[in-house]
Amino acid sequence: MNWPKYVIIYGPTVAWIALFLALGGIYLVCRGSRYFMPRSWKRWLAVSAAGVVIYYSVNFLNWSRLKVNPLQPVYAHANQKAPSFDFHLVSDGSQHSLDDYRGKVIVLNIWATWCDPCVEEMPELDKFQREYRDRGVVVITVSDQSPQDILKFPGFQALQTVKAYVEGTETSAPLFVRGEVARPVTHLIDADGVLRETYIGPHNAAFFEEQVKPYLRPVPST
Repeated sequence: MNWPKYVIIYGPTVAWIALFLALGGIYLVCRGSRYFMPRSWKRWLAVSAAGVVIYYSVNFLNWSRLKVNPLQPVYAHANQKAPSFDFHLVSDGSQHSLDDYRGKVIVLNIWATWCDPCVEEMPELDKFQREYRDRGVVVITVSDQSPQDILKFPGFQALQTVKAYVEGTETSAPLFVRGEVARPVTHLIDADGVLRETYIGPHNAAFFEEQVKPYLRPVPST
């Protein structure tokens, strides 16, 4: 199950509900008591539990402003046509877009050489691309680093993925996720250009194989 997705979509709402319930619980426990203090150890225990809920809810809401809120627009596009995403090929700097690959299942991976989980995932993406390129799948690996920095990544030239980078205003595209928010981020786009899912964190080739299977075109019978 894509747990990060549910945390991003529902997490802030759940945190706000928990916060108000905890505050309400403290009020109900303490109202009518002298100096608004609990009257028994059981009530003290209830107030302490509510305090823990308040503490974690507030911390989550503060964290979500930086890590969750920027990802909510991405998930808002799920099961709709994928927003435009332009990028440049590392090999020659030529500009391309997702529309250039319409008709293929696109695995759009946003990574960086400084991101250890991204580095661990890259060989798996390459393996997946090699195994599924003849099934109408294209893996596009995109970084917001310069081509010079990307080319320093060991084994980069041998990767069979579409090796790309974004710059300038391209980093404001809805599908682009900044490094301080999350890395790696992978978007799954079907052959009709519909954004089907977004995954946070590294995954292996078997995971990607399982995710794309529902969107593969049937292999013609011979």
